Amino acid sequence: MRLSGTARRWTVGAGLCILAALIGYVWMDATTGAASAEHHEEERPAEVQVAKQVLHAFNESDWDTFGDLVTEDHVYVEYGTQRTIEGREALLEALVAWKATMPDVVAKPSAFLVGGKSVAIELTWVGTHTGPLMTPNGEIPASGNVQKTPGVWIIDVEDGKAVASRNYFDLTTLLQQIGAMPAGE
Repeated sequence: MRLSGTARRWTVGAGLCILAALIGYVWMDATTGAASAEHHEEERPAEVQVAKQVLHAFNESDWDTFGDLVTEDHVYVEYGTQRTIEGREALLEALVAWKATMPDVVAKPSAFLVGGKSVAIELTWVGTHTGPLMTPNGEIPASGNVQKTPGVWIIDVEDGKAVASRNYFDLTTLLQQIGAMPAGE
């Protein structure tokens, strides 16, 4: 069964809410930073601030700031592409490549989920595919299409820096929107 984009978003959102309720995490509004459970808001503001700074640095292509926010041995796992990137410099290289493919791509957060030293950010990646997308199977030429891909980026924070992150995004939606894969029925 194929779910529509709206149904997928509701399914992912509902799953995260259930997970949050079961393990005592707290949702934070992406715009205001207000927590849904006030007693948690004071406990983890530093982690949320680091996560917001990471997103802002990516959105602005501010690679110096981004590099300052992640540890030298940062481990990034990108589940949509099934790749693991180890180290700050390798991560920066990969993100610069994404920006070459979609120079205007930004992360638009809708919610933050805080637990322990981790911040899960529900977001939508929005950008125009104006450059070639390099894949293990070759190059996907620029389509000029705008893509809006839902995802969740989890950032682990220690001592004011992102030490690891896991990026879950809907690769099928991305590929369909840029015309590299036929749309499902």
